[in-house]
Order: sequence, then C-alpha cells, then structure tokens
Amino acid sequence: MTDLQHVTLVTIARDASLEEANRIMRLCHVHYLLVADAQRHLQGIVTDAGTKGDRPLAVAHMLGIRPSELVVGDVMVNKHDDAQVMHLTDVTAAKVGNIVATLKELGTPFCLVVDHDAEDNHVLCGVFSLSQIERQIGLALHGEEIAQTFSQVVTSLGH
Repeated sequence: MTDLQHVTLVTIARDASLEEANRIMRLCHVHYLLVADAQRHLQGIVTDAGTKGDRPLAVAHMLGIRPSELVVGDVMVNKHDDAQVMHLTDVTAAKVGNIVATLKELGTPFCLVVDHDAEDNHVLCGVFSLSQIERQIGLALHGEEIAQTFSQVVTSLGH
C-alpha cells in the first residue's frame, strides 16, 4: 500500500487539463493522481487509463465537447460515487494475494484505503495499486490464478 503518512501526496485540481494530469503523472512516475480542492479535501482519483485512449473520447462525446476541452473533473472517479474503498482495519492483516484478488473482484486497478477519525469520518490513509504491486513483486498479475503466499509466487516462477 502506498502509505500517505510516509509519501508526499500528489494531487491535482478538478479543473486541470488532461494534458497537465498526464504530464504530472509522467514526471512523478505514477499511474494515478488524487483530485483535491484548494483546501486539499479529496474529491476523487484520476488514472492514466482515464486520461488516454477511448475513455476520454467517449466522455467528450457524451458531454458534447471536443476531447481537448476535457478537464480532470470530467474523467475522474468521484470518491463518493464510484471509488472503491477498503477500510484500514480490514487490510491490516491481509496478504498480498488477498488484496490482488479483491482488486480483481472489484474490477479496478486501484483502491483507496481509509481509516476513521474521532468523529467517525473517513480519513484517506493509503492507496493500493495493482500496477505498483506488480512492480514490487516482479510479476504480471493479469492471469486468473493469484498466489496467496510467497511460496506460491516462488513456485510460479519455477524456482
């Protein structure tokens, strides 16, 4: 998990251009940005897949605008509507295979991790990213079978 207590939070405004979002993702070597307002309140998440290819073309067509007129807010996943969320207490003891299986079951390449504050509000504390997990364990996880233990990973590598 990308622990947001130990990693600088990279955010973008919802009115930023998709070109700007792609530039920031490229510079920061990330596949997503958190979308926040001026007070740094989380509004959603924008992914590189959401800013390139067919997705923005479909959104532009639906909105009746040119693709070059799209802004981050047009293609972001809204935290209240569509963003997948896991609770910190549920993932604290989870294995990598459990997280990967959950991401695949949800059909999403990322998931926000939240905790609760004293008033029982969600507080963003991390993000799971399938591509980051793949890079860290050195495997492509696009197959149907997901290893649940390290020994299964080693066995799948033929070691």
